[in-house]
Amino acid sequence: MNRYAVATAVLGVFFFGIALTMTGAAVPEVRLTVDDVTVSPETPTAGEPVTVEATVQNSAGSTQAVEIDRVAIVEDGETLVDAGGVGSLAVGDGTTVPLTTTFDEAGVHEVTVEFTGTDEDGQTVTVSQPLTLVVEGGAPSIETRNNTAVAGAPANITMTVGNPTEATLRNVVVSLDGSGLVGEIDRRVVPSIDPGEETPLNFRLQPESAGETLLETNMSYTTAAGTEATVTSSEVLQIQPREERVAVRVTTREPAQESGGTDLGVGVAGILDQQNNNEESEESESGVRVTVSNVGNAPVTDVVLDPRAGNRSLGPRPVTDELAAGTEESVVVSLERTPAAEVRFEAQYNTGGGESTASTTYRPTPNQGAVAVTGVDLERDGEELVITGDIGNRGEGEVTGVVVAVDEAEGVSPSYPARDFFVGSIDGDGFAPFELTATIDENATQVPLEVDYLVAGDERTETVRFPVEGATETGGNGGPSALVIGFVLVVLLAILTVGGLWYRRG
Repeated sequence: MNRYAVATAVLGVFFFGIALTMTGAAVPEVRLTVDDVTVSPETPTAGEPVTVEATVQNSAGSTQAVEIDRVAIVEDGETLVDAGGVGSLAVGDGTTVPLTTTFDEAGVHEVTVEFTGTDEDGQTVTVSQPLTLVVEGGAPSIETRNNTAVAGAPANITMTVGNPTEATLRNVVVSLDGSGLVGEIDRRVVPSIDPGEETPLNFRLQPESAGETLLETNMSYTTAAGTEATVTSSEVLQIQPREERVAVRVTTREPAQESGGTDLGVGVAGILDQQNNNEESEESESGVRVTVSNVGNAPVTDVVLDPRAGNRSLGPRPVTDELAAGTEESVVVSLERTPAAEVRFEAQYNTGGGESTASTTYRPTPNQGAVAVTGVDLERDGEELVITGDIGNRGEGEVTGVVVAVDEAEGVSPSYPARDFFVGSIDGDGFAPFELTATIDENATQVPLEVDYLVAGDERTETVRFPVEGATETGGNGGPSALVIGFVLVVLLAILTVGGLWYRRG
């Protein structure tokens, strides 16, 4: 065989081998590709849902359709989430599959998106796409404390924003919104919230009408890694119909008793009890206390009280700029120069939609009485103390139901036989004597006396205190008390009367 024939044979064998090789390595019937993968939110947060959307394509180079049986997200061989029954893809078709999962721990997570399908020949076809996720720490917490409001009235909504993470959150911006809500203060900015800390925020929204609306909270912040993140939440806000109700009431008050001298045995007005109402003790002007109360469910503003005696105004006086629901404010009005038998107190206020009024009528009691404790004398025999004196009526009107009693105090306690003394009624400019008994020890410094009485049916209480130091020491030689002497005289008079009658009969 010549050289030409040998070369021809070798080349033939070579090309025949190539043909056999190409025939053995057949082109796949289905070619799957992952065209796109998106993550929402772009910066996932630990413990919060994250959605991965992957698009798979049956390439135009495929010759068969394919059934996508399963899509999964896998991390370190563990399936985090999967979905089945995606559907069939014809040649050149594609589909996008969303998968939602959560990551309990912050940090870098290397995951794989896997597609598994079956072609027309029953062969398994797979394709995968690696994905790197950077998961931030936990999102801030949002706690809303008020979920009720009143139509047409500003609602104060208090919210607490907390940082449960181990890093500082910065540039925290919180805003509120909702259908039918007018925002007066609907946005707050917090420069930073330290780990584990909470920040209270106050908002002010005004609902337009009653019913329900969805209150939406949107919060944006910057994580420790410098990424921007957002958190949203919503809750139902109950909106009640507006109820505007204001009440006016009048209570009587008397000027504080003036302190007198402390020399025992002379006229003593007493030392005012320090537990008396401070407001009344600071106000020297006599008169009545007028209280304006908001008993509705919405605030009222520009509250002004106008007292009127007949057709004459005693002079309007401001009460408060704003009276919140469930609150009240008081003013004192002098009636010393008001001869009218009836005074009308009218409160004028703004409801937000116009002016309104509420009123009450008061009938002053002329020439009211007022008691004073005078002529007090203390006599001490060891631990026994006898207190005598007079209850005087400094006013022109009658006081009734007058009772004077020894009150409990350190080292002082009322004792038999005269713990209290019923005086009864005292006319204007009149007085009546009393006698009381008490037991004292070495700790006693003052003896408190409490006087209860009625003025035109209005119950009042006065408390006066007298120093123990300086009390007269009787030592048992002070003689019988006035009560004992009086009792003896009554008995002697009865004996003499009976004796005289017997003598006449004899």
